[in-house]
Amino acid sequence: MGVSSVVAMLLVSEFLLPIYFKHGFRTVPDFLALRFDSKTKILVSILILIGYIVNLLPPVLYGGALSLTTMFDVPGLLHISYWQSIWLLVWALGIIGSLYSILGD
Repeated sequence: MGVSSVVAMLLVSEFLLPIYFKHGFRTVPDFLALRFDSKTKILVSILILIGYIVNLLPPVLYGGALSLTTMFDVPGLLHISYWQSIWLLVWALGIIGSLYSILGD
């Protein structure tokens, strides 16, 4: 599994990076805008965002909430059930992360 990742990374660095550097692209949607049109760029950007929201955020938020619940005994501190503490921390981490992302440092 890890070997195929190395092969893919080498192929990208050998063939795609020179194209990116030549045209000054920063992202894949920028490349697609030049290759196709701006509607394709918007569509791919929306699909990438939806993918992050559906596939990446739930395990990250749950893992963070699980870690904090275990480390700090949040159910015992707040006198709530285990699942209530998980949900509370998922929402707290999501809101804090969103604010940090939107407002910056």
